[in-house]
Amino acid sequence: LVARHRQVTVAAPLRLAIVLSAVIAFATTLAFAGYMGRNYSHWIGGIASDAGGLPLFGWSRTGGDLRVAHFWGLHASQLLPLAAWLLVSAKVRAARFAVWMLALAYTAFVVFTFAQALRGEAFLPQLFPG
Repeated sequence: LVARHRQVTVAAPLRLAIVLSAVIAFATTLAFAGYMGRNYSHWIGGIASDAGGLPLFGWSRTGGDLRVAHFWGLHASQLLPLAAWLLVSAKVRAARFAVWMLALAYTAFVVFTFAQALRGEAFLPQLFPG
């Protein structure tokens, strides 16, 4: 609806970011939540407890945690439109291209965090050692 309904005037890069982020958030959230549901857990290796997890989030610091990828995937719908709004506000000439590149990079980051969790590795272990 956002992509096709043009009665609301929105800058093209922002409209693109809203559409792409909705697709990314839907696909990654569904896939990652489904994976967690099938396995009845979000922990991969490490200590299966939220005690001592990453401050504020509770993500495991001793092993992989699928909630990391789920979080980043879900929040694409806020972060990409915010980035597009900043590009439009800064009057970046190639803002649409930049939105596409940001969407691809963001998706790669989300998939990376999922693969990292599947390998049993904590998110940002150097910054938040377990």
